[in-house]
Amino acid sequence: MMFGNVYKNRRVLVTGHTGFKGSWLVLWLEMMGAKVTGISLPPETSPNHWNLLGLDVESFYIDIRDENLLRQKIVEVKPEMFFIWQRSLWFAGPTNSLWKLGLRM
Repeated sequence: MMFGNVYKNRRVLVTGHTGFKGSWLVLWLEMMGAKVTGISLPPETSPNHWNLLGLDVESFYIDIRDENLLRQKIVEVKPEMFFIWQRSLWFAGPTNSLWKLGLRM
C-alpha cells in the first residue's frame, strides 16, 4: 500500500474537492483508504470531473471565505488531516496546523 497506510481510515478534509485537481486528490485519498470530506463551491461546469467520478464522499458546498460556517463545519467533521486545494493556494498538514491559516480552533 502506498505511503505505508498513513491515510487508511483517517478523516481527511479537502477544500476545493469539486475542481479538477481536488477531485483527483479525493480519488487518490479514497484509493488509499481515507475517509474524505470535501468542502468547496459547486462545480463550475457541466459535465465536470467531480460529477463524472461519482465518488461517495461527504460533500459540503461552502464558500471558504465564510469563516464562521467553515469553522463550524471543521469542528463538526473533526478531520485528522487536511488538504487545502484552491486555484491559487495549496497547503497540507495535520489539523492542529490550521492556525497557520488564521483559523483558531
